[in-house]
Amino acid sequence: MAEITNEFEMLNYRISDNIKSRIPEYFYFAFGGEFVSIFGKAALVRDEDGLTSLNYNTGTTGYVVALQMACKKLDVEWLFDYYRQLPWYQSDLFDSELADEVISRFDMEDNANPYYQFLLNQKVKG
Repeated sequence: MAEITNEFEMLNYRISDNIKSRIPEYFYFAFGGEFVSIFGKAALVRDEDGLTSLNYNTGTTGYVVALQMACKKLDVEWLFDYYRQLPWYQSDLFDSELADEVISRFDMEDNANPYYQFLLNQKVKG
């Protein structure tokens, strides 16, 4: 495991634009759905502090399994491989940033989200 080289590296990790640009928009919805499948229907409901179960459970086994399954189902296993190689202090920050991305999308009012469109497209192709 990589050692912490400096406090800046430990505290200021962000998912790179290169990685973000490779994540399909529908992934965030699929990952949120996997998380709900594991943690229950209230998993994305905000509490009085504005946080969700997803925020509180980043880095747990359930979170990691949800991430792994979303990656596998959507053929973006490279993302899970990337995630698994991160040192703990960076994977914690990755988890938080990814959770924020998922939650922001579930706050949308539009029912025709990108994952739904992806599934419809897959059905037409299959």
